[in-house]
Parts: sequence; C-alpha cells; structure tokens
Amino acid sequence: MPEGSAAEQAQALLPQAQVVAAFHHLDASQLMRVEAAAEVDVLVCGDHQEAKERVMALAEKIEGVRALDGGRLANSRYLEEFTTVLLSLNKTYKAHTSLKIAGISISPRD
Repeated sequence: MPEGSAAEQAQALLPQAQVVAAFHHLDASQLMRVEAAAEVDVLVCGDHQEAKERVMALAEKIEGVRALDGGRLANSRYLEEFTTVLLSLNKTYKAHTSLKIAGISISPRD
C-alpha cells in the first residue's frame, strides 16, 4: 500500500480526522467469548495523543484487554503486516492467536 497502512491511507484521505489504529491482533472470536476474559494486548497507534487515549480507554473496557501505546500512526503498517503472521499461525495450528507483550507490568496510563 503506497500510504504504508490502511490507517495512514485513511489519514491521507481525511486530513482533519484524528485517525487511530488498533485491534489488529485481536481475534474476533475472543471478543465473542463473553464467558472468559480475552487476556490480550491491543497496540494503539496514532499521531493525536488525546484520540489515542480515548481508544485505549475504550479498549480497556473489554474484560482482559490491556491497551498499550504503539506510538505514531506510521507504526500501524507493521501491525497490519504482522497480522498476516498471526493468520498463518491460526491456519497451521488451528488456533485463535492474539498478542501479549511480555515485560510491561502496567498500562502506561496507570
């Protein structure tokens, strides 16, 4: 994609919008299982800190989700690309993979 990511393309098309990219690594089936917490990390990328914080707060309303600041919107291109790896793992292992970052003990907003 010439813009780098779908999120960057959206930002280019809507320059006045505060585009935030998130939920790239969260398998939808995990959100559908209301009987168990998701226990995943959601990386949130964007160039507008306030908008990013709003998305992070909304994400953490989902039981078991920890939102982490993934940096600038340009980083979303790498998250979108890594999703392909997770899809391959899902297919190979007949699994529903997600992402959990080790070494971070608290959310950056704590």
